[in-house]
Amino acid sequence: MFARSRWELKLCNLIDLEQTNSRSYTFVPKKPTKPQVPQTADQVQIKFNVPVEMPSVYATNIVIQPMEHEMLISFYEIQPPFLAGANEAENLAMLKKIGLRADCVSRVIVSKQRFEGFADAMKKVATDMKAVEKKNANA
Repeated sequence: MFARSRWELKLCNLIDLEQTNSRSYTFVPKKPTKPQVPQTADQVQIKFNVPVEMPSVYATNIVIQPMEHEMLISFYEIQPPFLAGANEAENLAMLKKIGLRADCVSRVIVSKQRFEGFADAMKKVATDMKAVEKKNANA
């Protein structure tokens, strides 16, 4: 049996995102800042898999709730209601009266230790996307 600490792979510290084209990113190992420990027999390669039956959902809003030891991340989708007002002002008045409904489409619980790494990875992707969009706009 392996010691628990050996199985606690700090994934966010070991991988980085490398843009492969304008729409996709690949996880690649980060360049080590310390001498890398040689791979031993008890280290395991992670093969990321997305099952075919895994649904993809669209999220228009996100709520992040800190808990004692975890972060609860809820994703919501707003589907605008059908409005049959005579004009835009009537539709807006109707929307203000009835409001919008946001349905939770996914909830994920992440440990506080991993949350910062996930947030950093998302920030990097957002920064890279902006750079590509700026480059394409100037081309």
